[in-house]
Amino acid sequence: MILGDSSVLSDSVRDEWRDAGFAHLLAISGLHIGLVSWVIFRLCSWILSLVPWWSRRWAVGPLAGFIAVVSAWTYVGVAGAPVSALRAGWMITGLFGAQWVCRRSDSISGLALALAMVVINDPNSPLDPAFQLSFLAVSSLLIGMPSVGKFATFVSNVVPWNLPKTILNFVLRTCGASLLCTGATAPVVWWYFGDVSLHAIWANVLAIPLVAWGLVIPGLIAFMLSGVDHPFLVGPLSYWIDLGASN
Repeated sequence: MILGDSSVLSDSVRDEWRDAGFAHLLAISGLHIGLVSWVIFRLCSWILSLVPWWSRRWAVGPLAGFIAVVSAWTYVGVAGAPVSALRAGWMITGLFGAQWVCRRSDSISGLALALAMVVINDPNSPLDPAFQLSFLAVSSLLIGMPSVGKFATFVSNVVPWNLPKTILNFVLRTCGASLLCTGATAPVVWWYFGDVSLHAIWANVLAIPLVAWGLVIPGLIAFMLSGVDHPFLVGPLSYWIDLGASN
């Protein structure tokens, strides 16, 4: 799941994941590449800010962004460079690249850059279902999530307590994102697979954060610390991964 390698799964298992609406979790996508870039960027920004001779002379963000981009493309290469990973890699490159030339980042422009670069690399890629599903899903999120966010904030503000308000806001945003992706990709999914999973709209509310924080993040940390054999690191990390996998 960390590398998007579903070859170890039988056809029946892959069909069950697709029918449940979780097939996107088996592919390397913006969820994986985005988490890697975000973690690396935050970590490098924090480390560089602790180096006085650097932080006083140069901005921390551009270098941290460069390291994040390199990390993202390393992940894309290790995962075999599927279309969804290439799209995420180019979008992240556009996001941080705008900082390098002192321009404001724009998600729509980043998606357009990704679309252009993927098609230039393989002119036949638009005929691939993975290409169609990936770009349709992300386009729907970029267009629809601002309205979903406003709606979620409006509804959650009715709740007077902070913790329930935050949980409700998260649930509404996740359901909205899942609804947008399902609606945008439904025609393509039905055309190629003959079935559309509607219960995935609410099921992804639990599945996405569970996979992100229960498997992807600890799995990537384990990969980076693969040469470290220390019980105080390996023990808790193994328990973290086992807990995420069991859930």
